[in-house]
Amino acid sequence: MYKLTLQKLREVDEYFAIDLLEFNNYEAQRPVKERHLTMLCNEINSGHFLVGDIAIAKLTYDGNRNVLVNGQHQLKAVVKVGKSINAVYQEYMCSSPNDLSELYRRFDNHQARSLGDILSPEAIALGVTWKRSIVRLVVAAASFGEAGFHGSTDVPKVEKVKYISQYLKQGSFVNHILEGGKIKSSHLKRAAVVFVMMKTWDKDKHLAELFWESVMNGIDLTANSPMLVLRNYLLTSALGGSNKLRVSNSREMQVKCIHAWNAYRSGSKTSLKYHPNAPIPKII
Repeated sequence: MYKLTLQKLREVDEYFAIDLLEFNNYEAQRPVKERHLTMLCNEINSGHFLVGDIAIAKLTYDGNRNVLVNGQHQLKAVVKVGKSINAVYQEYMCSSPNDLSELYRRFDNHQARSLGDILSPEAIALGVTWKRSIVRLVVAAASFGEAGFHGSTDVPKVEKVKYISQYLKQGSFVNHILEGGKIKSSHLKRAAVVFVMMKTWDKDKHLAELFWESVMNGIDLTANSPMLVLRNYLLTSALGGSNKLRVSNSREMQVKCIHAWNAYRSGSKTSLKYHPNAPIPKII
């Protein structure tokens, strides 16, 4: 667990800000948002800026290297404007990458950090090498599934971060399918579809790989193949409104993915019939 070692209110002038920005080297740091930076500059110039929050983490597991975990926009604004601010300055000690990830996502003030902003540190801490888009997709799929389990999508983003570790193996499978070749896989990149991908992998790892690779590439499939039927549906369906594609929704996509998988497993055919009021079928 990270440990607070120093906390005090102090004046932050442009020289101290420049010194602290030398530690703005965390690979998971979010990009500077120019609109927010401009707003801070205006607030400082007008004298309306109140009290800032700036934090440094000392990484004892990495040669006591210092990392800026909060305050990059405030520090850049101070340097740009050339005026001082008062800020609560904190120093923390982190003894592992998990400590750093946990600390980073606890700072969520002034300019709220998006789910994507706090997913990257956790992925790095876990040694995940997937693209950021795949990390977000796996977490979205897990969130979709958890909503089905508990009946609510109102899960705090700091809790959603935990889905990376909870679905780490399933996410590696999803990454392997979606990023493993040169064939476009955009028709699979929906939370409901990816959730079924992960659950079918739980059922049978080998068959799940064969099934989803076929749904992705459509190679050597017969006309009545469940994989081809599902592929054609996904390629011609859109979530929400579309002038060119049929309109679908996440629940329908989930059900039809399950129908196709179950047909594949049982050696039968399917037309992917969907009844909105029928319960979601079990994955066999």
